[in-house]
Amino acid sequence: QLSSLPEDIRNQLGEALLKTDSSFIEEMEKKLARTEPKIKMQILKMLVHLSKGESKKVLNLLLKFAKDPDAQIRADFTKLLGLVGGKEVSDVLVNLINDDNARVRANAIEVAAALNLKEIGNLVLPMTSHANNRVRANAIIALYKLGNTNVIVGLSEMLRSADKWMRASATYALGEINDKRILPLLNNVLNDSDPDVVVNAIRVLKKIGDINSTALVFKFLNHENKKIRTEATNLVNHFRKAII
Repeated sequence: QLSSLPEDIRNQLGEALLKTDSSFIEEMEKKLARTEPKIKMQILKMLVHLSKGESKKVLNLLLKFAKDPDAQIRADFTKLLGLVGGKEVSDVLVNLINDDNARVRANAIEVAAALNLKEIGNLVLPMTSHANNRVRANAIIALYKLGNTNVIVGLSEMLRSADKWMRASATYALGEINDKRILPLLNNVLNDSDPDVVVNAIRVLKKIGDINSTALVFKFLNHENKKIRTEATNLVNHFRKAII
């Protein structure tokens, strides 16, 4: 498992390999063309981990897959761009944010936010009302992290949606924002009719770390739904250990 190696050793190994063997990337590209998508992803992850000092060489290979006609492949490789970073990546991400596929678009927004690319602000703003739950939630998360705290209003709208996945994504977004000021919104989510949404809300309360929230989940300790019951128990035990 190369990813388990110390970072300095991994970087030295990667730089040595990419510098001493000029045909390495070309050979890998040929092999990837004959490999099933899941294995391709594993190989490319390995290359990214090995290429910290020679990232441009691997980036050129990644970019070819970012244009793959298979949306799932584009989505997977979009996530890898975040591990490479750099100006070249930001230019590509802008195009991927406009991809026709919602998963690719959502992943691109997520990566751009993680890289703190402020230039995506105006591009992403209209997507805070996108029809796809992940695109909308990721757009709100991105803009909030880039300093536009007003977009949290969009999460309130999502939480009132009749679509459970819209509500679930909004709850996930509250956890990514990780700000205690959103606790009033979470209190309402705990009364949601869908178990998956309630489970998300309990997990977010644990992540935010507000010990007072323990009182809000006591009622779930004997809930008929096992997932809700388990998450509530985990939260109570978590804060109990914190007190001790």
